[in-house]
Amino acid sequence: MRSNMNAEMSTAGLLAGIQGGDESAVRRIWEDYFDRLVGLARVRLRNTPRSVADEEDVAIHAMNAFVIGARRNRFSTVTNRRDLWRMLVQITVRTASNQRDMILAQKRGKGLVRGETELGPESSQASEDRSDELLDELEDDGLKLIARRKAEGYTNAEIAADLNCAERTIDRRLAKIRNLWKQHNRAR
Repeated sequence: MRSNMNAEMSTAGLLAGIQGGDESAVRRIWEDYFDRLVGLARVRLRNTPRSVADEEDVAIHAMNAFVIGARRNRFSTVTNRRDLWRMLVQITVRTASNQRDMILAQKRGKGLVRGETELGPESSQASEDRSDELLDELEDDGLKLIARRKAEGYTNAEIAADLNCAERTIDRRLAKIRNLWKQHNRAR
C-alpha cells in the first residue's frame, strides 16, 4: 500500500515537475514510457509504409504532445501511473491513427505512397509547398491555428479548451476550412 501511494505521489510530483519546467521530470517520463509507446505505435502502424513515418516518430510526437499538455495543466485527471499510462496510450493511438489515415487516404494513393528516397526531395518540397498553400488560403489566423492543431492530432474538444470556446464552434470552423479548401481545389 505504501509503495502504491509513493507511486501516485511520484506521478503527481512528475506532473508538477513538468509543469514547473523541470527537465529531469520530462526525462524520467521519456525513460519510463518511450519504448513502450514505440511498441504500441509499431502495432498501430502495421502495414503502413515506414519510409513516410515510423513508430518512433509517432512516439516522439505523442511524448511531446503530452509534455506540452502537462505544461498547460491539461491533464488534471492524471493522478497515478495507471492514469498516466492511459493518457499516453490515448495520445499515441490517436497520433498513430492520424498518421495512418493520412498515409492511406485516398488522395494519397490508397497506401501506394512511395518514400522520399524514391520520389526525391522535390516531392517532399512539393508536399510542404502544398500544405503552405492550403494554409495561405485561410486568411483568418484563427482558422490557420485550428487547422495546424488538427493536423498535429488534437481533438476538437482539446482545441476548444485551448481556444476557450465551445467544441461546436471548432466543428463549424473546421467545416468552413474544409469548404474553403474544396473551393480552392476546384479553382485549380
